[in-house]
Amino acid sequence: MTSQQFKHDTVVSGPLHVPNQRISEELLYVWGQSVDIVQEVSTELLVTAKTTLLDVLTNAL
Repeated sequence: MTSQQFKHDTVVSGPLHVPNQRISEELLYVWGQSVDIVQEVSTELLVTAKTTLLDVLTNAL
């Protein structure tokens, strides 16, 4: 048995039966999705904050 084959068998025989490559790709995908969501939410909050600030300033003047 070659070391490559042994390495492959070890990875696959884990509890998940998923090669490490695929696990890291899925984690990266999930991480990417989370970052997108966070950016969207913070953009919306920023817009809301700006609008509120403008309203307050306009009313003050």
